[in-house]
Amino acid sequence: MNQIARQKYTAVAIWLHWIIGFALLAQLALGLYMVDIPKETPDRGWYLNLHKSIGVTLALFILLRICWRLVRRPPPLDRLIPAWQVIASKISHSVLYLGMVAMPVTGMIMSSNSKYGVKVWGIPLIAGSDDKSAREFWLELHEITADILMVVIAVHVLASLKHLMIEKNGIFQRMLP
Repeated sequence: MNQIARQKYTAVAIWLHWIIGFALLAQLALGLYMVDIPKETPDRGWYLNLHKSIGVTLALFILLRICWRLVRRPPPLDRLIPAWQVIASKISHSVLYLGMVAMPVTGMIMSSNSKYGVKVWGIPLIAGSDDKSAREFWLELHEITADILMVVIAVHVLASLKHLMIEKNGIFQRMLP
């Protein structure tokens, strides 16, 4: 094991990373699937409520991850990593965190402006106001954020695979359980 791989993240950070990562991918896929379900069909309501429930639950995991990262700083990147990669990593992680916060926030505000509001696992959380123009604005912002998040996640995954398969420098192994 090389020097970089020995500088692992904490077990909590690792598990939160993978839980949030896979849940985000599932949530994005579910969101893309839902937009094609015709309005006024029973399936649409079921999938929307599932999406909202997963989103709120995921937001709690993201909040926990942010708190953990503030308390437990990530291991330093080795001096062998080029400066441009360190800068790119910091920028992409900042955009990832911003997107992970913006997605549930825009989704909750959008849903609070619909007549249905937000139910989490069947329990009403936020009543709806049925403000169509506000809902449309927040829907657009939610979709733009999703698009940006999908691109940044793809870049993150590709960069990770580059470190694993091409550079073989141990960066990827720092985040393995």
